[in-house]
Amino acid sequence: MQDSTRAAPPHDALRLRGRSCPFLTLEIAATDAAELEAALAARLAGSASFFRHAPVLLELGALPDSAAPRLAGLLQ
Repeated sequence: MQDSTRAAPPHDALRLRGRSCPFLTLEIAATDAAELEAALAARLAGSASFFRHAPVLLELGALPDSAAPRLAGLLQ
């Protein structure tokens, strides 16, 4: 599988990666809902329909184990 990841600044709340799979991988690196919402809005500003009808895989591996309780609020 070819990985076309581009390095993102370490302060980004999320990173979007495309691979030769039929879905997008959205890497979540923060649990603050406002920070994630702002990062996603900025990412989609130029292409509002980017996720339309596209399957998305959430990658949560960058989060510490202590973030697990906060994930429930994000997924609602």
